[in-house]
Amino acid sequence: MKVGDLVCYNAAGQKYKTLGVVYEFGTNLHGYSRRGCVLIQWCIVGEMMPRREWGDRGWSREPIQPGEFIWHPIGDWFEVANENR
Repeated sequence: MKVGDLVCYNAAGQKYKTLGVVYEFGTNLHGYSRRGCVLIQWCIVGEMMPRREWGDRGWSREPIQPGEFIWHPIGDWFEVANENR
């Protein structure tokens, strides 16, 4: 996964229901020590989405909306869409 990749959330049956663009990677968000995180702008969202990392609004439980930029912990639950293997 790299900046500019299209990714989907490959968990909870959402692989073909989600699509986002990777914008940035980070490890120290808002002055707190964090594991590796990825900033994704979600274009298509599903019923289930990955949890948010701590952000400007704190721990938000509000559903992710299309167009939102969200920090997420990096994990194997993200898959590059249409990646040639």
